[in-house]
Amino acid sequence: MSPAWHTGERAVQVKLGVQNDAMVKNVNIMRSMPPQHQHFFSSLPYFACGTIDGQGRPWAGMVCGPRGFHRALSPNHLAFVAKPHAGDPLPANLLAGDGRIAGLGIEFETRRRNKVFGRVPKGMFKHSEDNGELQVLIETEQSLGNCPKYINVRRLEFKTRSQEDVEVKRGSASLSDDAINHVAACDTMFMASKHDGQAGELSDMDVNHRGGPIGFVRASEDATKLYVPDFSGNNLYQSLGNIESDRLVGLFFPCFVSGNALYITGSARNVFGEEAGKLMPGTQRLTEVEVDEFIYAAASLQLEQSSAVQPSPYNPPVYKLTSEGARAPPPRSDTTAKLIKKQSITPSCTRYTWKLSKPFSWKAGQHAIFDFRDELHAGYAHMDDDDPKSLNETYVRAWTISGTPPQEGETSDELEITVRKAGRVSGFLNRTTVAHELSVPFLGVDGDFASEHIGRKSKLLVVAGGIGITPFLPLLGEDGGVAKGSDVIVLYAGRGDDETLAKQFDHCPRADRVQFFSPDKRLTKQDVENVKDLKERKVLFCGPAPLSKSLAEWLPGTAIEQESFTY
Repeated sequence: MSPAWHTGERAVQVKLGVQNDAMVKNVNIMRSMPPQHQHFFSSLPYFACGTIDGQGRPWAGMVCGPRGFHRALSPNHLAFVAKPHAGDPLPANLLAGDGRIAGLGIEFETRRRNKVFGRVPKGMFKHSEDNGELQVLIETEQSLGNCPKYINVRRLEFKTRSQEDVEVKRGSASLSDDAINHVAACDTMFMASKHDGQAGELSDMDVNHRGGPIGFVRASEDATKLYVPDFSGNNLYQSLGNIESDRLVGLFFPCFVSGNALYITGSARNVFGEEAGKLMPGTQRLTEVEVDEFIYAAASLQLEQSSAVQPSPYNPPVYKLTSEGARAPPPRSDTTAKLIKKQSITPSCTRYTWKLSKPFSWKAGQHAIFDFRDELHAGYAHMDDDDPKSLNETYVRAWTISGTPPQEGETSDELEITVRKAGRVSGFLNRTTVAHELSVPFLGVDGDFASEHIGRKSKLLVVAGGIGITPFLPLLGEDGGVAKGSDVIVLYAGRGDDETLAKQFDHCPRADRVQFFSPDKRLTKQDVENVKDLKERKVLFCGPAPLSKSLAEWLPGTAIEQESFTY
């Protein structure tokens, strides 16, 4: 049937400007399950579901059993027989709730999923207090196929678990340490939401899969709130639409390795645009969930993971909260940066000179922030298997300014960055010539890496890897960096052609001694320990994560100042 979106769904679709998209106008929400959906539900050893408790609060969860435990009896009837653990809210919700139930069949191995909504009529379920068996009959009213994005591939099989081994902990308002650690370890969760129909609308509910990289859902410092990023999807916004009108949600986090499970119910709000980016940089939409009650059930999930996990190619990176130290990019401004010069340094590294429409001031070690969205964003796409990461791409980039900074108190309308071709934006820059007259929004400068050493005599050990050389070029230059008379030793690790990049230190008079390490002669712990007066030196680092990890292991207990920024 053609969709009849309720007020909350329409409000979100209009707010995001997708109300006239073909998917929104023509999605096929069926009144009954087609044969392929019936067969699909009957083949799975698990069934994710959302129900409502006696207080009107949604809960999400998962029932499990041997393949065939959950069957389609007709195009409008599903039935299952399962033994949920003692802490599972499902039996009590069926007894005290209003009968609404949302279901999701999801085959992780093939990334296929289908949703249903229906009701469990009074008298159509039975829960045995003797053996815990739960029998349920669902009268389905809606059926809908879902896209496979963000489903991390794994094979799951039913596993019987002893009720005696299940340990249930309950809490309210603030999640326990066990619960917080559990959320941080999960790459999959389910969200239940509801809409209480008004003015002739039908009441319904929804349960949806949310997936991403491990730790994609973040927790507030006081553990009272969770933040769920909303990645680019099918633009229907059923979950967000329900939240817009009802504000109550249930979350379920299964861990398929440990068998632990976390159930949460709480109040939620949708956060869009600039506000979302300020809370969780990199996102354009998110859901903030304030915890009302939670149930942490250790060793309760009746599933066993029998394969390695293949992360979805559509997964974006983990977006951390600003309260965790993530930096929010400045808002768009009228300032632009025009590319006026390119200089190839190595086959993969290029120096770019930009002319700013408004002069700026910056210090050594700071980075410049550019917005390439107008140049590279191709518009909405539901799926893009050729470039899956592009669907959640912001096209905002920050690169360390590698040129000499202006004198203190002065400004400049030109700046230089040195960039290694390594992604879609740097690749675009590499292909662009000055003749293209490229001009992009310039969002400003940020960062304070090594700022305490500017203008001072410092005794430093600088360790850099690859393109991580860039913040040290102005810091160790003639003007604007560390003071004359400083004692600086540089250990620079790079690949073969980075030896040419290392020659940039020839223009840095504050770099007293520079050692280059290539793949043929790698930087080792012994090289670091052999540095003269090592214990007297401040250690500065910029480079790839593996080298950062090694340096921390080589210098235990040493405070290493690192350059790190993500937009």
